[in-house]
Amino acid sequence: VDVGGTSTDAAVLQGTKVVGKHKHFRASSSSLTEGIEKAVRLALQSAERKCEDVSRICIGTTKFLNAIVERSPLLARVHVMRLCGPSTRGLEPFCDIPADLKKVIKGFHCFVDGGYEIDGSSEITKFNGESKDIEEFCGKINSLKEARPHIVVCGVYSPKQDKHEKDLRKVVLAKIPNADITLSSEVANIGFLERENASILNAALRPLARRFVRRMHVAFQKLGMKCSLFLTQNDGTLLQCARAKMFPVLTFASGPTNSARGAAHLAREELEKHRKAIVLDIGGTTSDAGLLEDGFPKQSAVAVHIGGVRINSTMPNVFSIALGGGSVVKGQEDGTITVGPESVAQNLSKEARCFGGSVITTTCVSVASGKELGGNFQTHEKVSSIGKAIISATQKVVKAMLGDLVDQVRMSEEDLAVILVGGGTVIIPRDQNGNVQLPGCTNVIVPDDSDVANAVGSAIAQVSGRVDTMISKPQAEALAEALKIAKERAMIAGADPDTIRPLSKSCLPIPYMPGTNNRVQVTVVGDLKEDAQPKIRDLKDDDDDDDDDDDDDDDDDKDYVPEKEVRVNKVNPSEGASVANKGTTTIRRDEKKWSLPRILSEVDIENISIGCNFLGTGGGGDVYLAAVEAKSIINDSKQNIQVISVDDLKDEDMVVPVAYIGAPTVLIERLPTGTETVEAVRKLEALCGKKATAILPCEIGGFNGVAALTAAAKLGLPVVDADGMGRAFPKISCYLPFIREGNPLTPMVMMDHHGRAEICLKADKAEAIDEKFRNVLGKMGMAAGMALPPIAVSKVRSDCVLKSFTVAHKMGLIIRRARAENRDPIPALLGSKMPCKLLYEGKIVKVIRDTSNGFTIGRVEIAPLTNPGDKKISSAEISLYFINENMAVFKKGNQIPIATVPDLITVALTDTGEPVATERLSFGLRVSILAFPPHPHYRNSYALTKVGPQIAPIPELQNVTYKSLFDERDTLSE
Repeated sequence: VDVGGTSTDAAVLQGTKVVGKHKHFRASSSSLTEGIEKAVRLALQSAERKCEDVSRICIGTTKFLNAIVERSPLLARVHVMRLCGPSTRGLEPFCDIPADLKKVIKGFHCFVDGGYEIDGSSEITKFNGESKDIEEFCGKINSLKEARPHIVVCGVYSPKQDKHEKDLRKVVLAKIPNADITLSSEVANIGFLERENASILNAALRPLARRFVRRMHVAFQKLGMKCSLFLTQNDGTLLQCARAKMFPVLTFASGPTNSARGAAHLAREELEKHRKAIVLDIGGTTSDAGLLEDGFPKQSAVAVHIGGVRINSTMPNVFSIALGGGSVVKGQEDGTITVGPESVAQNLSKEARCFGGSVITTTCVSVASGKELGGNFQTHEKVSSIGKAIISATQKVVKAMLGDLVDQVRMSEEDLAVILVGGGTVIIPRDQNGNVQLPGCTNVIVPDDSDVANAVGSAIAQVSGRVDTMISKPQAEALAEALKIAKERAMIAGADPDTIRPLSKSCLPIPYMPGTNNRVQVTVVGDLKEDAQPKIRDLKDDDDDDDDDDDDDDDDDKDYVPEKEVRVNKVNPSEGASVANKGTTTIRRDEKKWSLPRILSEVDIENISIGCNFLGTGGGGDVYLAAVEAKSIINDSKQNIQVISVDDLKDEDMVVPVAYIGAPTVLIERLPTGTETVEAVRKLEALCGKKATAILPCEIGGFNGVAALTAAAKLGLPVVDADGMGRAFPKISCYLPFIREGNPLTPMVMMDHHGRAEICLKADKAEAIDEKFRNVLGKMGMAAGMALPPIAVSKVRSDCVLKSFTVAHKMGLIIRRARAENRDPIPALLGSKMPCKLLYEGKIVKVIRDTSNGFTIGRVEIAPLTNPGDKKISSAEISLYFINENMAVFKKGNQIPIATVPDLITVALTDTGEPVATERLSFGLRVSILAFPPHPHYRNSYALTKVGPQIAPIPELQNVTYKSLFDERDTLSE
């Protein structure tokens, strides 16, 4: 059974064969459970089977997803206990959850001693179950007198070592016996904030999940069924009811996943010789496409947004466009046709012209072209008024849109089969022989029963086990260890051990880390054991009865109104809901009078974050966490984040440059304490015997650009609108004041999350400082805050990159304004007065990546776009080389590069303008390669020995002579 926003579909399978099905439109039911009962009963009637013949029921549902998106009042209030010791306090729980949802679910929170470092064995601090923090927190919860308090326990690196989380659970249950506790290590993967968010949503949904599972038992008991009952989860496998009640967040993406799995099953004979295929699911409002590998949808490698909340649970990598059977077709004044995004899918039978309404939809056009809808649909004679010109133009647009969508999914130039499923496949144009026509697709499969592929996918679901952790062993040993753990988890979930097989596995070295440290991800699947699930049983035997379930109350299902179709989208961390000019400055048309605000707003932070990602040139660390902290300072702490011009300073003022140093991977899990750079500055002040007047970012690119703003706010100081690089570089020796003459190399201070300092008072060259600090980083957990030597105001003017925040803010404002006005962001940036060049636009077809001496080194190959409607820039392929940051771009087969460092080379998604970090470069991405001019100080012969192409240990760059793409007078700051 698949419970969707428009219909509930049921499919009856005997062995591998579909023997019955039914599609029940939910608007005709008064409740969710009634609709499910009808769908199941009528599907069994069509199969001529009895309810008692059924051995297993598998349900895919969007109910829990919809509850989050719609801010259901049935969501529970959630309290959070964070095991982190002195670290990870810079961002509080709920910090990036939307305000309207926060009002519904936010409870108390506390910080507790405990948590682990990246190795999983070194404790941040010892866990103390008798601490005052725990006692006070539990006292607050008990004072609320909640029937069942919902508590999340989230520990740093708990996916690698969960002992502290389990120990804290025991302590809390002894003090709050009725507590319902979610351990984050059981919910999601590495990525602290995203895992904590996923755990919070999971805890908020638990009362609803218990209620839903109980009602499913009741519904099927009424039908006389005594079989096993499962829900399906995000990766296309089964979730036992007991676990579904505990982990409803695991079902969020079951809809598109079931559709892909069902498509693979229905087309299994045609796909016997193919390991990969593309599934194209056309519904009423949208078309979704994803890649199948070994019968399962490829999983997303990045965080996703659910109802505005960033989480990192396993999700399918699905591409979506606003095209479906209910998409509205309109003629424009210039004679062209537009299709969508407006849709009448929810009321297609009333509003569409083919059913007697007035609106022309893609379904109407298909009927007018001579297609039959099948089933019990009766079309209206009004459809005959749709002319041939409209039919032809609409079919052309639909073909181009679907062809473009399919091409986005391709991971290579390999010709993959495309499986069509969904109720909206009628809109696809066909030739005279009835064959589907899709650009670039030579093998299109439309299997029988494709209209209920989602329900079929539920029925055939298997059992999985998954591991995502960090293992300090050689890659082969790390993979073997993770595979063993994944198999054990699959068997616990009910898999037959003889059928378990690996589905996916990856082992990536962690940049900047010494030794053999790898992030390992393994998934295995197997068939369900016959005795793995208890049968549907009488509710009197359910030990889960409690006050918050309201068993006799069915209000959440009565007077059912079909939900708007909910999309699960890839996260776009710098794209906010606010319009570009809300609460901040705007770009004037002549762009001459624009300037950066002195006091930054939340929207200014959004803009600067996008710009810092561009200036990071593929490296510098994810700016998202720093941006969240900056917004929290503005909104919650009510502190000002102030940016000043260097001209606002006096000559005697002391300016202190700051940065975080270490592995960006660590900051994803062990969040900044928020005091590392602050305490480093204070220590430096003590060494110098003078108070800082202002803060300067060591580099504007990536995380450090925004992190300087938060450090300055906590110190009560302004930030100078300048930086020491104008971009991101991997080494301290690339810092411009160290390259220029007359600037001191010391004193420098590095401070960790425990408040431990490493001080450098004497050094002959910057490279020695870099080596010294990186050797100490291992003892500091591989990430620390740093204060560089104070720099004279006159040297800021002469040796630093001025107007860095102005540039970043303007870049972000241009991109966000274009998005808000539905214009292409990359052309908007190119069309501004900012010096910027488009080097290439194409699709990534190959990625080679390795880690050496703590740096991620690799090459990406990019091919031209060739599908209809795509713009061709060049017929030659492009090779992009990187070492943490993007280093050089070559035409394939040409030894002379198109561009090299120190020119800024940024890769951005062509559609959204979102910069892509080097670790996120992956097959199939459509990207634009952009170049920006470096600061003039980087172009002289001495500076090039520090930042030129030869600094990268890449053979192709060793004999390259740097030649900028830009005139010497071109600078971003101007």
